[in-house]
Amino acid sequence: ADTLNLPFLLELVDTEFIGILQDGATSLLGFPFSLKGNIGSAGQLTGFTFTEPASGESFKFTFAGKLHTGVPVGGVVPQSGSDGTVSWGRWTGDITLSFQGQSETVPAYSPNGGFHYAIGVPTAQMPTTGPFTYSMIGATAPTYQNESVPPGVVTSASFSGSFTPTGGTVGMDIFYSIASRNWKLSASSIPFSGNTFTGPGSNILLGGPPTSCSSTFCGAQVTGGFAGVGATHAGVAYKGQIDGGNHAGGVVVFKK
Repeated sequence: ADTLNLPFLLELVDTEFIGILQDGATSLLGFPFSLKGNIGSAGQLTGFTFTEPASGESFKFTFAGKLHTGVPVGGVVPQSGSDGTVSWGRWTGDITLSFQGQSETVPAYSPNGGFHYAIGVPTAQMPTTGPFTYSMIGATAPTYQNESVPPGVVTSASFSGSFTPTGGTVGMDIFYSIASRNWKLSASSIPFSGNTFTGPGSNILLGGPPTSCSSTFCGAQVTGGFAGVGATHAGVAYKGQIDGGNHAGGVVVFKK
């Protein structure tokens, strides 16, 4: 595996946290940081390190468990993938945390859960005009926040929008199945400036209204960004409300 800067990391940890960590461009707990990690040619992320530049303090996360490869089902690629521009995957098992010379291995994810990620180099110069449509090239198996059921499958997904001189808008539909139920997670007209975006959406139970949400659909959240020269790729981390406070989520990667 190669050690490299990880300038673009979408992460979804037990669907509790969904966000974009971008080397030198944002902050962790209010502080700027640098982010480095190890990733193989097939997209296997083995760990990463946060460093706070001013103090030099570092937190190292090493995945002591295993990468979930699984079997491609319904158009979903194996759980570690890369097309040379974006890598993605889902890890389960233990995580070793290291800080100030001390290390501790803690149980983190059962086979029903996982750390979902997508990594790529952010687009430096975004397109400034025209509509766009991307196709799904990879996805992790969606998992429940409470890890109570086996992972599901993303059956299809679409990603489209338009570029403008000041940014643009994005929208997406993600169809997935988990726990013998079929869902459609949608978000539309999410504005962005730069190469990242985040916004709310809806999580619709196909075949009937969900009984656990306050309306005809459940809430959802998506976070993502563009990668590659000319924004050839996009990565999206998503989570959708399923039952009460429980959520399902994962990562989907798209390409023009």
